[in-house]
Amino acid sequence: MTQSKRNTNELTVLLNEWRTGDPNLIGDIFPAVYDELHKVAANLMRRENSGHTLQATALISEAFCRLGDIKNELNDRGHFIGIVARLMRNVLIDHARSKQSQKRGGDLLKVQLEDHDAVSTEVSFDVL
Repeated sequence: MTQSKRNTNELTVLLNEWRTGDPNLIGDIFPAVYDELHKVAANLMRRENSGHTLQATALISEAFCRLGDIKNELNDRGHFIGIVARLMRNVLIDHARSKQSQKRGGDLLKVQLEDHDAVSTEVSFDVL
């Protein structure tokens, strides 16, 4: 059996064990796929505008943080790489949306017009 075939089989076994409940196995899965995921992340980052604040490594880490929600859907190495790649794209989309909302005043304080406490009832000028 070739080295890559053995690695693929070992990763599939690790994914199955992780899916069924051993949370510590993520520490074994991460190094097994890191190089491949870094290539995917670097490729995704090349498509972004220059001066992007995320790095490929941070993109991988953020995608791994989101893996917990969908770990039951993972089947094998190829599927795992595809799912993490999709999560990385989602991270980039969320990051872009966050940046756009900040540009458009997303950090401003919103005041309800119906809030009567914010309006003064005192008249501060004289009418002639």
